[in-house]
Amino acid sequence: MGRDQLKRLLGRIRRALRIERRFTLEESYELLELSEAIIDHGRMHQSYYKSPVAYVMVETKELAFRLRETPETIEDALRLLQVMGRAEPYDQSGRWKLRLAKEVDRGDAASA
Repeated sequence: MGRDQLKRLLGRIRRALRIERRFTLEESYELLELSEAIIDHGRMHQSYYKSPVAYVMVETKELAFRLRETPETIEDALRLLQVMGRAEPYDQSGRWKLRLAKEVDRGDAASA
């Protein structure tokens, strides 16, 4: 096993065990800005639907490509959104369920 492979494996183990280093204040702000960019990306996807949806599926690799970040940084931002109640992991292949609104107005007469 090469040095790079071992480094990636140890990184994954640390993430799985949630043994991560603390972020500096600047890194925390950058992570918060990135999580806001992820929410904006989800809202852009939501605009394709005729009626508002409460959840949008996003992929870590696709977000990393679009936002020009590493997949690890995207996962950190998604975990921050998870703590905020705005995202939850969907499966092991890097897909996340992104909550865009607290509740969706369905427009039915019962709510009026």
